[in-house]
Parts: sequence; C-alpha cells; structure tokens
Amino acid sequence: MWFPIWSDYTEPKDGRKWELRSYSVTRASEVEMESVKFLWEGKIPLDLVTIMGGKGGSGKSTLATFLAAKVSQGTLEGNLYGQPRNVVIYSTEDDKARVITPRLTANGADLDRCLLLNGKYVEGEDPEDEYLASIRLPSDIATLIEVVEDHEAALLVIDPISLTLEGDNDKAQDVQRMLRRLGEFAENKRCSVIGIVHVSKGPGRARDKLLGSTQWHDAARAVLMVEADEQRGCSVYGLEKLNAGELDRTAYEFTLHGVPIKNPDGTQKTDKDGLPLAGSKVQLGGVSPVSVEELYNRPPKTENQPTKVEKAKEWLEGFLADGAKQKTEIDKAASAEIGVDNNALYRASKELGIVKHRLDKFGGGTMWELPFTSPNLARKESDVNGSGTPTLPLDSGEITFTSRSHQLSRNEANMKRTEKPRDNGEKSNRKPHSHHLQDTQGQGEVNE
Repeated sequence: MWFPIWSDYTEPKDGRKWELRSYSVTRASEVEMESVKFLWEGKIPLDLVTIMGGKGGSGKSTLATFLAAKVSQGTLEGNLYGQPRNVVIYSTEDDKARVITPRLTANGADLDRCLLLNGKYVEGEDPEDEYLASIRLPSDIATLIEVVEDHEAALLVIDPISLTLEGDNDKAQDVQRMLRRLGEFAENKRCSVIGIVHVSKGPGRARDKLLGSTQWHDAARAVLMVEADEQRGCSVYGLEKLNAGELDRTAYEFTLHGVPIKNPDGTQKTDKDGLPLAGSKVQLGGVSPVSVEELYNRPPKTENQPTKVEKAKEWLEGFLADGAKQKTEIDKAASAEIGVDNNALYRASKELGIVKHRLDKFGGGTMWELPFTSPNLARKESDVNGSGTPTLPLDSGEITFTSRSHQLSRNEANMKRTEKPRDNGEKSNRKPHSHHLQDTQGQGEVNE
C-alpha cells in the first residue's frame, strides 16, 4: 500500500519547494513465509550475500572456485543439487588463463557454464573509443543485473569484493551501502553472492579479522572463515555468522592438491608452448579438531632448534669428557666445529658449572674441566689426592690449583708471618687460620 506524505511540515529556508514523497509498508499477514534454502547445505544460504574471509594462501579463493565448479555441474549439496547452473566469476587478482580456468578444470567444472567477467565497457571522449573498466559497487549494480539476467546465473563470485567498493573500505557507511544494494540484487535476481575478503594478521576473534570496516561482518547475511592449519597440512573452514537458519559452528577440513589437466583421451594437456597444464583441486575432509578462531590464536610454531648456548653446552660435555683442556684450545675447536662465539661458551660454562683453574697465577692461560658431578666425567683418585688439591673458589667459580708441596710451604710462611712480633716489640695475639693449623700439625703444637 502506498501513502503520499509531505516531506516537511515547515517551509524550507533555502527556497526549495515542498516535495511529495512516499513510503511502502507490507502487512506481515500478507507475507508468504519461506523456509531457509542453501546453495551449499548448512553453510552458504541461497540468494543472499556471503562473505568468505581468509589470509593469502589459506585456500579461500580455490574453495570458492571449487563451489562454482560444483554449481556448474549440479553436484553441490544444497537446494540446487542435480540442477547444473551458470556461474559468474569476477576476479581482479587471479589470472584467467594461468589460475582461474585451470582451477575450474581441475575441479571438474562445466567450463561452458562458467562466465569470467572482465569488467564493463565505458565510452571515451570519442563515442567509438570504448575501453574496459573495473566494476565499482554499488554504482555498477546494473552491470551485474544485466550479466546475471542474460545468462540466468545462480552464483556470483567477487574476488576480492573490497576492491570493487566505491568508497572507503574502513568506512562503515560505504561498506553498508554496498552490501545492502548487493543483497537486494541477490534476492531479486535469485543469485547467490560470495564475496572474498582478506583478513588481518595476528591473533584475535574471527569476527574481527576481516580487513576494513566491521560492516563486512555485521552487514553480511553469512560469514564463512578459512584458515590454513600448517601443523596438520590442511585448511579449515567454518561458519562465523548465519542470519538465515541455524548457525552450526562446526569446523571442517579440506586439502589442496595439484593435479595434471588431461585431454578427453586421458593424455596430458599442454599449453601452446607444449608445457604441461595443472590446476589446484579441493578435497573436502571431515570435522576439524580445531576451529578457525583457534588457528588464528595458535602461537606460531617454533623450530625445535637448539640455541647457541644449548649447542655449546652439549659440545663442551663431549669435548671435555676425556679431561681438562686449555681455554685457547677450546675456543679454536668450538669456532671450527659448531661456530659459536666466546659469549655462548661462557654462558654454557656457567650453566654446566665448568671448573676453571689457572695454569699459573700470573699468566699461562686457563684450564676448563667438567665438574665432579658431571655424568660424562669420572674423576680419577689421583686427580684429588695427587698433584692437584683445589682450594676455596677465588672468583666466579674459578679455582687455583698448585702443587701440594708448594701449598704447604706457603702455609708455613704464613704461619711465621702471623707469629712475627710487631715493630713496637709486642708479640702478635692474632690466631692462625684453621687451615694453617691443620696443615702444620706435623710441625709441632701451636699455642693459642
């Protein structure tokens, strides 16, 4: 029913005349209800706009091409199953000869039913000078209507849909206006629309991943997300939104396989240069153990490669397993064999508890050896009771080793210095250190 109304109840200040406008209403009692129908059963609704989002390399474009091929065959599970229909593909990123047609062929499409839209013809300054221009939406909705009507297409794939947007991809009003007009087109012309949208990198909710305005998610009737599962060698797709019908968030797997394109007689098909042709084929799988959103938020896989310090630790345990080595020898061997620097060696020695001792207090280099507790080194009895006796650590775990006879003579000298009278004639009351007492027990009793 149409009701004429006045647009204003006050006189316009700019001198314009009142305009007669109208509106339209429909009584709900007059609406003939319909059940929800699907182009792809439970996933892509029929005659509505579906946004398919995914990263580059996730397989989203190949999956959309697979669906188009199935519609052309009449073999896609849904309300058009058994009814081969024409499809229209408008892609501004993939080459028709090298990518799109080989993909359609690999997935068994009826190529006569697959229409690849090149753009629209625009007149130049000379009426006879026409050129091909890109589709811009919503201005070029009329072009889509013409193509779909002329070929009675049941599916339109736009890849990517954001490049056809007339306006700002981040502006909600621009995206909203385009999707509203496209939705009216899909419903009126009984043509399902799949629009491909790229997603952002990094973790986050699946609904927030579509690049640009949130209206790519909010204004679409259905949103299907795709992501590669690199750990399992497949891709995963799942519904994120479905306004018409019950939303099933179950995620499913699919894999991509490069297959040779054959001639009708089964021989390898080649191009004009005699090179073999191949395309990417989709193989649908079962239920995925992880959802698309879980894949978006999965920590990046790190290679199980040892760090420089870990490499140095493992190498040191082996290199010092047969005994102490001089530091200069260790440095040269480590650089040549595992390519680690002195910093990594030092950190590895700290973590291993490497025992370090100088060959001489005033020079002569440093020796490294594994600690007593190292499972790779069984110290000999002579190492403890023979020519070397460790004293208390001096600094940073370093231990100075001297001969036992030299250590005893040093102890005796220290004893004499502590017992020597002071310059004022008084005797020192300072007690000798306990280790001096122990080392000089065989020399006689020490009075306290």
